[in-house]
Amino acid sequence: RDGLIAWVKGDGNAVDAITRQQATVQTGITYTEGVLGQAFNYPIEGRGLRWPRDRMLSQTSNSFTITFWAFPRKSRASTVESALGAVGTLNQSYAIWPEHGGFEPEFRDVRAGVGVSVGVNGVSVFEHAGGYLPSLLVYDRPISGWTCIAVVYEDRQPRLYLNGALVHTGLRSQRALVHPSLELGESYDPASHHLYGAYDGLLDEVTVHSRPLTADEIAGIYAGGITGRCR
Repeated sequence: RDGLIAWVKGDGNAVDAITRQQATVQTGITYTEGVLGQAFNYPIEGRGLRWPRDRMLSQTSNSFTITFWAFPRKSRASTVESALGAVGTLNQSYAIWPEHGGFEPEFRDVRAGVGVSVGVNGVSVFEHAGGYLPSLLVYDRPISGWTCIAVVYEDRQPRLYLNGALVHTGLRSQRALVHPSLELGESYDPASHHLYGAYDGLLDEVTVHSRPLTADEIAGIYAGGITGRCR
């Protein structure tokens, strides 16, 4: 597995194939034909799937990889690349929700969770903590049909690969610790009902690696296509 710590296939269930953990499933998600087997189908009013974040914090730190296949059906708001601010609170399309880095005072300005907004007009990578939701990487190009997306963090700096090719490098995070999220689709605060942007589209074969994959490895994941990873 070589650093593979999470693999969500979407084959009619919300189970992580690595740990066999079942996700907490929120509303509106169904299943349909995917890149390999079935995929998650997110309607615009859908929310998301959530696994405990402890494993992401304990097994990844500043250098990791998130890969998935996405078929978006709506746009996301394009924002300015920055390592400061909170521009990701409106009109996003969070295929991977950026988990909050921690509400505890000692973590507020130290760590942040990483997520990915995917729309038919491009891809953005966000980090999330208290009063902090900037887009450190923004790539504004059309996304059509099934697309293989890989976000590689190396020493707190994200790179974006689409269909096996490097297309953009973002800004280095100013947080001391950043970690990937394993929450698929929009999240919300039940008390305040904050909704920052539900994903509308299909999502398949989501993985998290505890290290940055190489360009050749990412190209191999894309080239595998419907044959999938070693099962």
